Amino acid sequence: MLGFPSDPSRITPDWLSRTLRDKAGNAVTVTDVRVSRIGQDESFMGGRIYRIALGHASDNGGAPASLIAKFSPLDPAQANAFAWANRREVAFYSGVAQPGLPVPHCHFAGFDPETGHSLILLQDLSAHRAVPFRQGVPAADAGAVMDALAKLHAAYWDSPDLDQVESESLVDNLDFASCWDAYPAIVAELFGDLSVPHSFLLLGDHLVTHRARIFADLLETAPATCLHGDVQADNVLFDAKGQARLFDWQLMGKGAGAVDVAYFLIRSLTPETRRAAERDLIARYVAGLSRLGVSGYALEKCWKDYRRAVAVKLLVTVAASVRLDNSSAHKRDWRRADLLRLLAFCEDHDITPATFERRSGNYVPGD
Repeated sequence: MLGFPSDPSRITPDWLSRTLRDKAGNAVTVTDVRVSRIGQDESFMGGRIYRIALGHASDNGGAPASLIAKFSPLDPAQANAFAWANRREVAFYSGVAQPGLPVPHCHFAGFDPETGHSLILLQDLSAHRAVPFRQGVPAADAGAVMDALAKLHAAYWDSPDLDQVESESLVDNLDFASCWDAYPAIVAELFGDLSVPHSFLLLGDHLVTHRARIFADLLETAPATCLHGDVQADNVLFDAKGQARLFDWQLMGKGAGAVDVAYFLIRSLTPETRRAAERDLIARYVAGLSRLGVSGYALEKCWKDYRRAVAVKLLVTVAASVRLDNSSAHKRDWRRADLLRLLAFCEDHDITPATFERRSGNYVPGD
């Protein structure tokens, strides 16, 4: 039996009163609950997002007025299929996250290993500003994301705290090889007018064949840090000062910090914005690391890691196209923009199988 509600209809004032604490750590008396759905679709992984408005007893001045509730998929098969992702996110909020990180405050995080169901209650950031994914994040906001990533990565840079971070590889979780076999047909099904370039197919073939080495170099070679794993416009909000907050930690793991940087800049900026701003943004990220105490990570090294980190972005793009729900027009439009931005990056940076060969002049693992 679950120790937490699996559906919004089961979130009661009594359960919340036993679960929540105010800013001072005192118990909260909840007298009323009003639930409303957020978003036009379920998430790509079937998650369900709700806003929970709370009524309180008069003496609960430090209690939140509302919360965001994130439920795992209602369908048991879906919940089980994405149990690995739900487990990662709950682990982040319940044990990995440190005070002061640019993330929403978590009031509750629960995961059931038998069913894969999870529930997370988060600080309501509805007053924060979002940037639509298809619009693309402007350079100024992208700079704020670089600052947030520097803060996250510096906190865990080659730290013993990384022992708490999920160590199972996304390559195994997402089954890249079988996804790649199905990918060309899926692209044809999702986008009848869009074909995958031959050069991209060769690149994917190479990554599948050499995936153990290539992804180990990006995700297991020092210096390592805690990675968000899915930094993109839909998972970032900006406060009134323009500072970024990161949420949705289902792909949380560890590896080279440039993996998060590349993932965000490739996926969330239009190609035109990225081309104009990426060198300045990467320099801002490296400067932020240095300011926060990280030493020995040069801009040139970050730039090399940034180009090679496209492998992780390609992995997630392919797996998401094959494994996730892309049935609605909104989701297909989202997926098209994602693929076109990835293809543009590969062309702009001349990404080929040689990019990932250790004998090539631009590839020196651990340098």
